[in-house]
Amino acid sequence: MKTFSRKPEGERARFINCPVCGSSKERTFASAEDFHFVRCSSCELIYQNPQPLPEDLSQRYDDEYFDYEQENEEAFYNLMRLGLTAVSYTHLTL
Repeated sequence: MKTFSRKPEGERARFINCPVCGSSKERTFASAEDFHFVRCSSCELIYQNPQPLPEDLSQRYDDEYFDYEQENEEAFYNLMRLGLTAVSYTHLTL
């Protein structure tokens, strides 16, 4: 699965507070290569931190990426529906 076309050299990132509650207290949830996800210690939201700057992030996606996304749009939609159905079913049976 294609997640981005390329990582630009010199991509910058910034640390942010929780976008839901504003807390700066977090703990590591998961890391992979250059991506780090944290869980807010106050509201439990999981989010990426640090986050690429928007102007740098836009350089990751080129025409090849968007062509791929459009070609696989229906398959991605169906996968999301299956995932949401599973989450809904799990929630209802708890």
